[in-house]
Amino acid sequence: MKYIIILISFLSLVVAKNIVVSILPEKGIVKKIAGEEDLVKVVVPRGSEPHTFEPKPSIMREISKADIYYSIGVEFEKSWLNKFQTQNPNMKVVHLDENITKINQNPHVWLSLKNLQTIAKKVYKSLNNKSLKKNLDLYENKLKTCDEDIQRIVKEKQNRTFLTFHPAFTYFARDYNLTQIAVEKDGKEPGLKGLLSLMKEAKQKGIKTIITSPEFSDKSAKIISNELNIKVLKISPLDVDICHNLKKIAKSL
Repeated sequence: MKYIIILISFLSLVVAKNIVVSILPEKGIVKKIAGEEDLVKVVVPRGSEPHTFEPKPSIMREISKADIYYSIGVEFEKSWLNKFQTQNPNMKVVHLDENITKINQNPHVWLSLKNLQTIAKKVYKSLNNKSLKKNLDLYENKLKTCDEDIQRIVKEKQNRTFLTFHPAFTYFARDYNLTQIAVEKDGKEPGLKGLLSLMKEAKQKGIKTIITSPEFSDKSAKIISNELNIKVLKISPLDVDICHNLKKIAKSL
């Protein structure tokens, strides 16, 4: 009987946690720290836009079983996070964007290697398992290597300005002293006057690429691309491989 109790106690320690995150990049971070044994579900599926997203009944069922929910400050959370907590009062909610200084309330805090270090530490602390420290150290080393690679790429570039449809890369631009010019303003595409002004600025600054993402319309971006004969670089702010995408932007300068 004694051994059965010990075995049950041991199993209770290794049972996987049910974790829910708002967006795919969070899933990548959490799995790096927590390991594959933890079950991570994502509210916003690939290709959906988190600003206006409404969770499906299937994800609400996952939330009702969750041990931890990791929020990150994306738009839909303002309407839904309280509902999630009502659905599952025992669920621990961890705000990964907490203690990160926002730039003009821009929510894309995960698109910064510096911010990712803060986020990773918060995930590690919330899981309350010291054996995961090696995973945190490994992830932080990968972030450091990625940062060194991007610094080396950017150093060789004369042009330090990039054009993007959606202003998702504000924190990336800050980290490497770059300038982001966004086509979209306050969630809206520009009119003809605004478009002409953008094209004039892009030409003057010698911009070679315009960044678009599959979550948003690229109608204006295609017009700019055709008129200025510059490349369209498709990058989703919601991709899991953040380092790879930030390197692609740096190389496109």
